[in-house]
Amino acid sequence: MLAEDGRTGGAPIFGRAAASPDPAIRARAALALGRILAPEGIDPLLSLSKDGDPFVRRTAIFAMGQYGFDVDGAAGREAGLLAAIRPALEDPDEQIRAVAVEAVGKLALEMAPAVVAPVLKDKSSMVRCMAAMACFRWRHVIRLRQPDVKPEVPEVLLTALVEAASDADPGVRWRAVWALARFGDPRPVPALFAKNITRDSHPWTRFFALSLLVSTKLAPFAAAAAEAQKDPVSHVRAAAVRALNALERPDLLEKSLVTDPSHHVREAFADGLVGESPELEALAKDSSPTVRAAALLARVRARGDRAMPDLEAAVEGGDPLLRIAAFKALGNLKTDPALELILKTRGSGDEDVRAAALVPLSNFQDEKSFASIVEGLKAKGVAERGTAIESLGSRTDPAMVAAAIECYRNSLDREWVEMRESIVDALAARPPESTTPFLLEVARTDPAPSVRKRAVAVLRSRKVENLPAVAAAPSTRTPYFSYRMTSNPTVILETTKGTIEIECFAREAPIHVANFVGLVERGFYDGSKWHRVVPNFVIQGGDPLGNGWGDAGWSVRAEVNDVPYGRGTVGMPRSSGFDTGGCQIFITHLPTPHLDGLYTVFGRVVRGLDVIDSIEVGDRILRATLKR
Repeated sequence: MLAEDGRTGGAPIFGRAAASPDPAIRARAALALGRILAPEGIDPLLSLSKDGDPFVRRTAIFAMGQYGFDVDGAAGREAGLLAAIRPALEDPDEQIRAVAVEAVGKLALEMAPAVVAPVLKDKSSMVRCMAAMACFRWRHVIRLRQPDVKPEVPEVLLTALVEAASDADPGVRWRAVWALARFGDPRPVPALFAKNITRDSHPWTRFFALSLLVSTKLAPFAAAAAEAQKDPVSHVRAAAVRALNALERPDLLEKSLVTDPSHHVREAFADGLVGESPELEALAKDSSPTVRAAALLARVRARGDRAMPDLEAAVEGGDPLLRIAAFKALGNLKTDPALELILKTRGSGDEDVRAAALVPLSNFQDEKSFASIVEGLKAKGVAERGTAIESLGSRTDPAMVAAAIECYRNSLDREWVEMRESIVDALAARPPESTTPFLLEVARTDPAPSVRKRAVAVLRSRKVENLPAVAAAPSTRTPYFSYRMTSNPTVILETTKGTIEIECFAREAPIHVANFVGLVERGFYDGSKWHRVVPNFVIQGGDPLGNGWGDAGWSVRAEVNDVPYGRGTVGMPRSSGFDTGGCQIFITHLPTPHLDGLYTVFGRVVRGLDVIDSIEVGDRILRATLKR
């Protein structure tokens, strides 16, 4: 575990562990190598993938698949990894076949669709489930490596997934539809909806079918979305409303949903309103601040400039969510009175609100708004200064580059690392003659390897030669590293909306669990905010700053494992690097397989799923305790 945490993939201990007579030690070595992703780990994994113990083989194949997420770690050996994995697709052990097809998808080679599609007919439902997800992973990994590339999904894959949407196993069905929804390809939609897919017996199948309508915007299937507004599951009702919004069919919205028990449904309803109506007036007085904020944005869509009195009242009021929504709406209006109101009120309120007021300034291109952004670059708060950089990146002002460089030089301490990364990203789109010398300086001297790595990537794309090598980040470690659990501990989160009980996975993610439990016992989470809520995705909290920009002062190495992200799964947020988690947590509303293998799972909610659904931005963890 020490060698894994130190990310020393070539350490002699791994060679000894891989040759241990104890299969548990061999499997643990394979898992560690799949987390480190060093080139030196490939040969031991190739050997372990042929181990006589099925658990060792399965773990090694999982680890080999993880190399798909780090092309540098694979060192161009993806084809060799795939060649070693393919025989496992015929293994008599269904668990090995399942992890093998997942690994094929993650390695994302050109032949992957042809290899994966036939596996959707495997005799094991477990294997078919993983094959459906592997269909998506192939394209997902390519896009992670090359964000500008959108590979077309082969017809053979779409056909196989549509067939899988009729599988006898509900887990296969919803995963097949989930993959199609993530592709967002309109070609399979008619065949899929011919199956009455939004009436499927499993709620996640219905949910992801409606998500597919959101991404494809195929109007002929609006009737299916309208019918789904009466679904017994609130997540599906919200997805149905979102689908109608995407299809621009507010006439089909079910008016009774303005009093739906779920604030996610009511928020979605408000998002779809385009004119004045009794429903809008009702939602503007809703008990949920999230819904009231959505209703304010709807009112601005309906009234345009005539909504300025409402916006003025909102930005000068005491409700943070309404203030943030008002600033967003003012930016959308893009008028001189809207800009004057932003500038007049931007400096008041807490940091979250001040930061939110900087976002709409990117929609303007005048001297006053630019000056306000530059003032934000001097803010003491990380959220405010970081948001100012993000707004600066969209500006075309002649002084933009100079302002970004000055901000960089004033932000060299540890807490500004992510902001310096944003500065590099902003300058990447600027003319090389005005930015390359500075980016060379960053690549050579920045205190954070992640910033230097970003600068090197930009310079490499500009064909700059003789670039410096970027060493790994210096090791940091949670002070609770030595905590060891003999069983899964349970953490109780008492929130403003009710109690959430979390079972922590001490075997799968021992360091994350030790870190979490240590922080809980210290009282670290008491009084902290849920600062991020994405409907039908996640709630996120545990940030000491309360806005997503803070950390505990150390990083926790990723302990990616094979536990999937289902409903109520507890994971560790991170920034751009794998090993950048710390103290924040997120909990999923729904299955989110696109996070599998990328974010560490370290627990699951065993009581209080309804509480997760009710959490809104600004709700708090009143107290976190360890269940004795």
